[in-house]
Amino acid sequence: VPFGVTYEKIGTIQRRLAWPLHKDDTLSRSGRSTDLNIYFVFFLALSWVRDSIQFYQTFYNPL
Repeated sequence: VPFGVTYEKIGTIQRRLAWPLHKDDTLSRSGRSTDLNIYFVFFLALSWVRDSIQFYQTFYNPL
């Protein structure tokens, strides 16, 4: 494989990986806050952990 083709493929992959970051950057400049999204993800993860613990206690707790 010629070096130029490999270099071009790497550049394409880097641009594709950078595209979601670019979209987030434009949203933050438009005045929309991402703080609420961060809190939403945190509470979603917290509720998932709580439900997992309840599931574990229900099925694996010796009587």
